[in-house]
Amino acid sequence: MLSLNNYLGDKEFDKFLIESEITLTVWEIKFYILGIITGLEDVPVSFALSELLLEDTGFDIQFQNENQYTHFLEQFMSLWNVIAGFDGVPALCSVPDKVNHEELFHALTIREAEIGNFLSGLAESDSYDISKEFSAFHDAIDALESIDEEMSKLLESYDSVNEMDGLKAKDLLQIAEEIFIDAFPVIKETIQSNRIVN
Repeated sequence: MLSLNNYLGDKEFDKFLIESEITLTVWEIKFYILGIITGLEDVPVSFALSELLLEDTGFDIQFQNENQYTHFLEQFMSLWNVIAGFDGVPALCSVPDKVNHEELFHALTIREAEIGNFLSGLAESDSYDISKEFSAFHDAIDALESIDEEMSKLLESYDSVNEMDGLKAKDLLQIAEEIFIDAFPVIKETIQSNRIVN
């Protein structure tokens, strides 16, 4: 029997993912779930899980045994329940004050995954179908897409660490967090008001 309300925490889940050689981070999973739960249409958990694990794509995430898969499922479902019950603006992965350039780029990779997966989750739940008359909503989505694209470009061009790219990464981390903190309440409120209408 699966335990669906026993989330061990981000640190433990991420440790399990790394040890199990599962190519997802806890932050990718959290923000994908957040996008789906926040979204306009209800998306079955089974569909979200299938998308996240890349089932039937040829790049399926493989588990080493049934115990590993069961533990993953329990943590995924427990995390889903934690996020569904949370009210407020979820915290993005924190970045220590003193980090070197390589660590900054690692943090930027996580931040880009958070924003990108949040947007993917919203798209899965048809949230982009909200009328253009809700301009604040679309402005918030545009701002998130724009910063996500900017982070992606810097990460794609990353070859070797240099001072300028390090400073740019630090700025983008801060800007992305500020945009998310401003955008999330607008997105959530607009979707909730549209759910009531529909």
